[in-house]
Amino acid sequence: MSADFPIVAIVDDDIAARRSMARALAAQHFHVKQFASAQQYWTSAEANEACCVLIDMDLGDGITGLDLAKAIRSSNCPIPIIFMTGSADWAIRARAEAFGCVAYLEKPCPAELLLAAVRKAHATTTSVI
Repeated sequence: MSADFPIVAIVDDDIAARRSMARALAAQHFHVKQFASAQQYWTSAEANEACCVLIDMDLGDGITGLDLAKAIRSSNCPIPIIFMTGSADWAIRARAEAFGCVAYLEKPCPAELLLAAVRKAHATTTSVI
């Protein structure tokens, strides 16, 4: 991963949402890797190169965003996680925040909030290196 051009992974089954977030991040010099499912992310070697991962809470493939995040953590991967959702559910938000996510964003998310969350996550990873 280049410190000048960090990689952000987006896991979302909604192609329009992925593309929109990717455009906003690319405009700020982030490289983006897009994944349509938890399985696609999990089996990709590129996933390990990311400075953070944005995970939709409802991936539509029978796996929730929390399920994917738990799998990531159980593999001892310290990657910062940003959760996203299209429905405001305070109980799920509380579970996500208790899980230790960097941010919890409601879609559609203004680009400024998305970028702030990704920059916060990237700062977390660069301070560890």
